[in-house]
Amino acid sequence: MGRVEVAQSAALGGARPQSVALTPTPPAIWAQGELGLGGPLGFGGHPSALVTASSIGSSNRIRVLYCLVEHGPLSRADLARIVRVPRGSVAPIVAGLLADGMLIEGEARLEPAKTGKPSRPLWFGPAISPPIAVQVQASRVVSARISQGGHVVQRLEETLSPKMRASEIETLVVDLAREILGTGPTCGVGLAWPAVWDHADGTVLSCTPIPALNGSTLLPQLTAALDARVFPQDDARALALGQQWFGEARGTRNLAALQISAGIGAGVVIDGRAFAADGQFPEVGHMCVQLDGALCACGRRGCWETVGSLEWLRRQAGRLNWPNSESATPGDFVRAPGPAAAKVLEEYARNIAVGLVNMATCLGVRRFLLHGEVVTGGQRLEAMVRDRVARGACLPGTPDIQVDFSKLNQEAGLLGAAALPLAHAIEGV
Repeated sequence: MGRVEVAQSAALGGARPQSVALTPTPPAIWAQGELGLGGPLGFGGHPSALVTASSIGSSNRIRVLYCLVEHGPLSRADLARIVRVPRGSVAPIVAGLLADGMLIEGEARLEPAKTGKPSRPLWFGPAISPPIAVQVQASRVVSARISQGGHVVQRLEETLSPKMRASEIETLVVDLAREILGTGPTCGVGLAWPAVWDHADGTVLSCTPIPALNGSTLLPQLTAALDARVFPQDDARALALGQQWFGEARGTRNLAALQISAGIGAGVVIDGRAFAADGQFPEVGHMCVQLDGALCACGRRGCWETVGSLEWLRRQAGRLNWPNSESATPGDFVRAPGPAAAKVLEEYARNIAVGLVNMATCLGVRRFLLHGEVVTGGQRLEAMVRDRVARGACLPGTPDIQVDFSKLNQEAGLLGAAALPLAHAIEGV
């Protein structure tokens, strides 16, 4: 297993609306709750709860801190402009945050176009430490320290072997997280992984991409070893949050981030919040797109995964007698000469598009970011999917559907893992 250690910036430009409305954290330590532009929403929380007179001060402090997450270091004048209030209204809020160690002031900076007293940029103080993100995937484990603005400050990576036992994977994850934690304080550890777990005791109930983790107690082990709160998230949901908080969808209140590889998963954000119904997140890969279609692994017929995942594409590669068809990717079909490969690629684009159009029709989401092996199809497959989506989205008077292959790809999930501990730290002011 090889280790990779880099320091890099993974955040993209953009800004989010200023609305902040927070409600209590989840009662179960390993419940992932809901999270979005407005911060965490615990299961059983009340998104319509009123802001009382006693909580206005706290809400305003939170609003200021979210502005820094969104825009980077800001002066008092910049903050006042963004939240659309007089500078004098911002000053006492900033003073309280400085006194509590939530903020610090940088060196005075001269701006050539302005006169008067030089501004001093505000940034997070020692009371809000950067989050740590841990991302577990079928082929690798990544642990990183993420800045409050969404930049990867330090990163460690190890490959996973399909032959590894649960105990070996657990040890690897804990060791990588502990090593990053040893470089400085943190507000919490976010974990993005392809698992379903018991919210009461943290036991893994199902982890299809990594079967060795079925029944694993990685969550309680990680918590005990780090002496820090661990915030777990489903991997597809982490993609959506990473894109919404720090990535290509920054500023978007309605979006779907899809993972299209061996299966199909989605994290959906509606009106600024990660979508869930009674704690259950969308299983879009198992919506029916062919009434009498192929049998799915779930036991039903015609699921989107039966025609939109890599498994369908690899079956077509087998029918074309390709060598190593079991590992074929969309990129292989793009590069392959001849009409047969082109025909399969066109059909694959149609298969992906039908699910996207169904999601747009049912949920009203108009922004889709695709991740996973599908992005190996590059601009050619991306253009084909867009064309098919445009032809299938025929409802009059509705906005266009925007589909993009994510440039961040899996890095979005790493950033999304950092969002939940950071939101809880900001909420705790």
